[in-house]
Amino acid sequence: MCSATQPFPFSPKPTSEDDPHLIISGNTTYPDPSYHDIFNFEPVCPFPYVNKGWKYDLTPTGRLLNGTNVVLGDCSQTMAESTDGFYDRLCFFYTLINIIPGVITLLFLTIYSSIKFADEKGKKGSDKKHLWLIKGKVSFSKHANVSEQMCWINVFVCFLHAVMTTDTHGWYGNISIQMRTTMSACLTASAIHIAITMVTSWIALIDGGKLNQPPRWATLLKRSAYAQLYINEVACSILQYHVGMARNYELYMNGSVVAWKNTFYCIVCLTYAILGFIYGRKITNMLNNGSGKVSSSEKRVRRYCYNCTFVMLIATYWKAAPTIMWNMRTNNYYGLHPCKLSSFSLIDTFYSLLQYLILYNFQPGKVKATTRLIQGIASTVKRSGSSNVTSRNSNTTKGDNGSSKGSSGSSGKKSSLNSSTSSSTSSSKNSSSVQPSDMSGVSELSEISGTSSMESGVSEYDEVEH
Repeated sequence: MCSATQPFPFSPKPTSEDDPHLIISGNTTYPDPSYHDIFNFEPVCPFPYVNKGWKYDLTPTGRLLNGTNVVLGDCSQTMAESTDGFYDRLCFFYTLINIIPGVITLLFLTIYSSIKFADEKGKKGSDKKHLWLIKGKVSFSKHANVSEQMCWINVFVCFLHAVMTTDTHGWYGNISIQMRTTMSACLTASAIHIAITMVTSWIALIDGGKLNQPPRWATLLKRSAYAQLYINEVACSILQYHVGMARNYELYMNGSVVAWKNTFYCIVCLTYAILGFIYGRKITNMLNNGSGKVSSSEKRVRRYCYNCTFVMLIATYWKAAPTIMWNMRTNNYYGLHPCKLSSFSLIDTFYSLLQYLILYNFQPGKVKATTRLIQGIASTVKRSGSSNVTSRNSNTTKGDNGSSKGSSGSSGKKSSLNSSTSSSTSSSKNSSSVQPSDMSGVSELSEISGTSSMESGVSEYDEVEH
């Protein structure tokens, strides 16, 4: 048996666990498939095995299940083996796109450290504040500011997610569903950890006094939120498979434990969504100089404020909706295989999107690397366009000179000479006008690699340390 639509938490639910919705068609009565799939399905073979002959064939409408050659009683085939290499390619794709931002973020951390070391140059004991990978060249800062904390969290998320997606659905059995759920709980907690760190830094800027340290209530709230996120999320992710009716069935999750876990998660998200909006607005008002013009700093903080609040509200809905729909009922979310394969995974896509958003927003330097890259490309395109215009003008002038040569030989020679000189001068001017912009793009790109002097002003928030 398979699910016509991939198992989804918003399936219709019956009034009680023993009384499923029934569909009556003529004289035949059978359970609603959407109910049966999630709440009442008992697999024939232990996960991740399926009956031999279970296969997904490639059709014009996608990879559909072909069960004509299924051998009953023979559970010697894994789910991954039934996909004809599709699952291997899917795992490779997600693993690759997760490793890339992790490696780049590590590079950013070395640049942050280089910026700090350049600012501390000449101060006693400055080299002891860094963990040197290559003495005097490559290091990590031992005292991470807010931006570095965000980057370290992103490194953790990237590499943990990369490990998880090596067997993203557990269809090879290399990563059990219980382990996958635990990893997913850590990733989910890390996503909110980022928002908590950001909001706490805003609170420190407003209420932190001269030292820019968060007040005691904010520190206690942050620590209790971290404990809830990591301890409660991870503990309940393990416990949900071993409590109540779930312990008697493979891959079933206890609805009460899931509801408990999700309720506390929603409380944390709502709390920091409200705090983020309030203190984000306070900072934008503080940065407003009263001239009516919106500064770049104000725009950036306002964007962070709205994005943080929006993401926290989405996270609240993400956890609250299945909790309400499942109504604390035990269900088998992972055990049922789809009738049609899909390369899209909502949870994996969400985590990957989070990784790249952090990578974009916490680039070191006053100007983002992506901005510098765009400026460099624009400069190159501009230079190419100017060269083409100059070349066309030169060819037109030569053609005019050739036609006038037949009517006046001596004057034609002078005209040709003057035209050639004018064209050469014009080309020289165009080249010189492009050169500074082009060299500026090269210089800016070299700053990202750390080969030129480092700038200390990473962000007005980066000096807040915890």
